[in-house]
Amino acid sequence: MESTFDLEHHYFPNFDRAELVDFAIPFCRLMFAFANCDREIMRLVSASTGKSSQEDEFRRGSVAELGEQIEKFIVKHKGDGSQMAAIKRHLSRALASYKLRNDLAHGHWWKFDPNNKSISVRRDRSNNERFVEVTVEEIKRAISEFEDVEIELFKIRRKIEGSVVR
Repeated sequence: MESTFDLEHHYFPNFDRAELVDFAIPFCRLMFAFANCDREIMRLVSASTGKSSQEDEFRRGSVAELGEQIEKFIVKHKGDGSQMAAIKRHLSRALASYKLRNDLAHGHWWKFDPNNKSISVRRDRSNNERFVEVTVEEIKRAISEFEDVEIELFKIRRKIEGSVVR
């Protein structure tokens, strides 16, 4: 009888396996890069409205609609929307990184391939593609993208802060 499981892979891996160490640091760095980028988004929203309290009021929903959510919030609070095209452009660059981060953070890590240094992540049932393979290199690219977008949003925020008359 032929097995449906490949004996070269590790199923339902845990971090006690030495091979998974290659994922631990990049995964942690991805979480920090995501958090830093999200924090810069909140600061940008606050700077655009000119009210520091609104940094805590803005709550985002779907990542795919983040640009529109920011724009609606800024318009609703009579803020500076002059940089919205640039903001949306940078956020759209980060969309794939957000999705990758969400897959890793919320999916089930169920199969590790030590030869390819990849992990299979099972997504929730609402996703058309139920399983996704993620490599360490993909995680590193997502980290870089989050960091780049954070820097660009910081530059936009500083430009807005410089134009606000206090």
